[in-house]
Amino acid sequence: MTGEVVSRHADELEDPAALLDRVAVCSKRWIRDRTVPLLRSGHGNVDLLGSDVLLEVAGQGFLVTAAHVADVATRQGELLAIPTGRVREAPVVITSDNVISSAMRASRSREDDSIDVAVIALHEETCSNLRDVYCFTRMSEVQSADALTTENLVGFLGYPHAMVENVPGLHFRYEASFSVTRAVAPPRKMNSEVQTRSLFLRFSKSGMTQYRGTPVRGGRRYRPVEPHGVSGAGAWILARSAARIGRWSEDEIRLSAVVHTWDRRGGRIVATRTAIPLVYIYRDYPSLRRPILLSHPVIELLAKEPDTRS
Repeated sequence: MTGEVVSRHADELEDPAALLDRVAVCSKRWIRDRTVPLLRSGHGNVDLLGSDVLLEVAGQGFLVTAAHVADVATRQGELLAIPTGRVREAPVVITSDNVISSAMRASRSREDDSIDVAVIALHEETCSNLRDVYCFTRMSEVQSADALTTENLVGFLGYPHAMVENVPGLHFRYEASFSVTRAVAPPRKMNSEVQTRSLFLRFSKSGMTQYRGTPVRGGRRYRPVEPHGVSGAGAWILARSAARIGRWSEDEIRLSAVVHTWDRRGGRIVATRTAIPLVYIYRDYPSLRRPILLSHPVIELLAKEPDTRS
């Protein structure tokens, strides 16, 4: 059984009925086809590590995710991606020879890493296998420069641990959680440099729900789900404002940031803007610099700033 759950946040937005219709029909599948639930197999067990976004630059495939997800992914064990909507098919084995992660501070803890983003370069065979069941995000579908406003509608889709069930024989039942929300202001005392490279999204646990139990009058019984496992998911601009939703198409969707932290006290999801992983690729892959700059010329300037890679 596979499926998605649309966030309850939508009922707080302008014209919620139109928004839900457009987002549920058009955005959800489009984004899900570019988002990979990443798992690790080892010692007879399979564990969900987090969520990842597929990105392609001039034919080279990458997984973009949170650095704390990549840290675990690079330890002993085999990396797997579960084909979307194909529970009984064999998982795709992920092979890579290069992982670029943001640097940890002296504490050596990702809790002190305000960037917390990583890029996993994929072997061609892995890319070929993934293309059979997924789509790669193209450079033209990435937003690297423009700042978001509170008018923008933003969606993020990932795979919470609570919504993945391990079934004997390497089969899985899982659900993707799709939340629609808006950007919010950063914490008042946050460093301005961190603010510049981060995106903050309004979030509460009630925005992610999982169907449980028998149907009840007026609908189904849902329970709130914590977003552990959503780390590494993309934050996507769906529309510039709710007023434009009636004229909206999936061509407007842009990958804007990579989710990495749930700020419980502040009611926020924290994400790193996509310019950072693009800078990592730009620095590590000289042959890809030209195609990156054709779509995102600002990366050349950002690459001159202090290096934040490990």
